[in-house]
Amino acid sequence: MLDNINLLIIFLIVFLNIQQFECKIVKFTKLECKDNDKSLVDFKHCQLKAVGRNRIAMQVQAELMEPLHDGLQINAELFRKSHDFRPFLYNDTMDFCGFMKNPNRFMFWKILVQDMVKYTNLNHTCPYEDEIVVKDLILEENMFKTLPFPSNDYMVHLKALQQNIIKAEMKIYMVIIE
Repeated sequence: MLDNINLLIIFLIVFLNIQQFECKIVKFTKLECKDNDKSLVDFKHCQLKAVGRNRIAMQVQAELMEPLHDGLQINAELFRKSHDFRPFLYNDTMDFCGFMKNPNRFMFWKILVQDMVKYTNLNHTCPYEDEIVVKDLILEENMFKTLPFPSNDYMVHLKALQQNIIKAEMKIYMVIIE
């Protein structure tokens, strides 16, 4: 009887320690959208909504003033917080339509975005007309299993460029806590 109790205690200690390391909080903390040139895009909604403890949903509605097709460049940069946000590992500029058609050229961004696309209407190749919508996107731990980020605050800065002129920007802030 005593051996079974000791075995149970050891099992619980090991199980709780494993659970402690697997438990990760991944959530949005802030969202900024800026339409520098309303002839391309006009942000109708750009907000985060608390839907539960440590569950924050992103809502974005961007009205397109002209169809998106070849020629739109996206600059995507990852920042990590030290004392302020500093560039961290990735700063890529890619053709938006080319990325949507074949994301394998930018594997980091493909892995980061692949689970998030199902919350958007970005589920086909160009052209995109009318609007771009992100609805109820909640970060989940499993979205980052292939990219093991250390605990920290991060920012993804997205810039939409046409002819090297910044037309729109998004800053997406998130925190990862082990």
